[in-house]
Order: sequence, then structure tokens, then C-alpha cells
Amino acid sequence: METFAGTVDSLLQASVSQNTASVYHQGLQSFFNFRQQSSFQQVWPPPVDHIINFVAHLSETGLAFSTAKCYLSGLSFAINLHGWQNPVDSFIIKKLMAGYKKSNVVQDMRKPITLPLLEKIVNVLPHLCFSNFESALFQSAFTLAFFALLRVSEVVALGIEHITVSSDVITIFIKASKTDQTGSGAIVQVQKSIDNIVLFQSIQNFSALSSHIRRASYLAHLNSKPLTQYQFSSMLNKALQFLNIPSSNFKTHSFRIGGATHLYMRGSSEEVIKQMGRWQSAAYKSYIRPLAQ
Repeated sequence: METFAGTVDSLLQASVSQNTASVYHQGLQSFFNFRQQSSFQQVWPPPVDHIINFVAHLSETGLAFSTAKCYLSGLSFAINLHGWQNPVDSFIIKKLMAGYKKSNVVQDMRKPITLPLLEKIVNVLPHLCFSNFESALFQSAFTLAFFALLRVSEVVALGIEHITVSSDVITIFIKASKTDQTGSGAIVQVQKSIDNIVLFQSIQNFSALSSHIRRASYLAHLNSKPLTQYQFSSMLNKALQFLNIPSSNFKTHSFRIGGATHLYMRGSSEEVIKQMGRWQSAAYKSYIRPLAQ
């Protein structure tokens, strides 16, 4: 095995997305810290009573169920890699997590960005950016996130080859996302309509301004460096503050929530919404928030 150790490590790393690997690492670190603080021995595989107490600890600290579930998945992943009997799969842990879920119902306070609000944000960007190019960059990023129902991680990961623009349709290839563990990718198409003219205008304007720049990322600055998630979030907050709108409940995911709600409000079918947002289940329903409009 030593001969192929490097290849084995790279294949295992490729088996999960970068975001998932990061959360798994956080979970393992949290478990290590918990056992150290509780004077539990750092033995592997961990005894089931260590995991029982770890679950109780996560619950008492108020950690969201979804995060706790990811932490246990990371722990389970590490245990399974070694071929050990997995205590995470035990009956009592499953029941504890079921109780955790029922007692840890947290309301998602993120508000959807509506189409009128999106248009206001797009219109104030020229006042906040230091150049027409930067304004066009953020206008394209925000409108893509809204009308294509993209996560911010997907927006900033778009390569120059991932977007095709014609007069009446924008085709986007999403190479990978947190729910696409196989990395097969997905295609999203946005047909031109009276509602999304702002998207087509933004993309066409940015394409004209950036045509001479050699870059790998579609959404890149004049120096060819790609737009980052931090810059996306920071500019959103600046725009909301400029508009005197409290920004605490508006996050980067508010574009995806708003885009899904917008499709619902204009009468799009369940199949269309699920296809656009790449949802495989009824999870899309949690994104439909017409009362928050």
C-alpha cells in the first residue's frame, strides 16, 4: 500500500467535495476537543458512550442539527475508512439524533431578495464600485445568483467556458456543487423574459467590458483575479446599507431563496423550480417564501 499511498490519499480526497471535507475536519476537531475537555481517552475506534456524550454536548451548546449531523458523518467517515465497527450506526445514536432533530427546530431567518430589491441593488452598484468594470462584475454576479438560483460558491466557481450567452438564452454549466458528490455537473438555462432583462443586460455589458481580459474565471476583476465569496457578501451588505435596508437577515443565499420564490410567484411548476435549483426532493419547498416578499 505504501507504493500507492499518494494515489490512495488523492482518490479519497476526491471522493467528497471540498466543502464536505472541511466540515468533516471541523467535526473531527470538535470531537477531539470535546474528549480532551471531558478527560476521555483519545482511543480509536471511539466507544459508543463517547459519542453519546458528544451528541449531548453538541445539543447543549445549541449547535444546529444539520451541523451536528455533518459532524457525526465526518466521524463515521473516519471510522469506516479504517474498517472498524462503527458505533455511529448504533441504535442509540440514531435515536439521539432523531430526538436532536425534533428538539432543535431552528427557523431560517434569511429573507429572500425580491426582484424589485434586486433591481435596486443593481442600480446602486455604480455608486459603490470604483469603476464601471467592477459595477458590471457585481451586477452580473448578483443577477446570475438570482435568476439561475445559484449558490454563491457556484457563482464564483464559474469558468469562462461555463457560460454561453445568446440573444434569448443563457446556458450555465455548473461543474460541481455541494449536492453533486460525483462531480457530474449540471446545466441550467435561463430563457429571456420581461422579468430577467436586467440579467441579460448585465451579462452583455460585462462580456463587452471583459472581452480583452485573459482569465480562467468568468467573474474576474480587471487584474484577472476571480471574484470571491467574501467580496460577493461584502458588496451585498454595502448595497443594502446604502439603501438603508437592515442587512442582518439578508445573506448570500437570499438570492437563491428569492429566485426560487420568484419562480413560484410567477406560476412556474414544481418540476421547473426543482430543475432550476437542482433539487431532487421536496427540499425546494423550504425556499418558497411568498409571505416574506
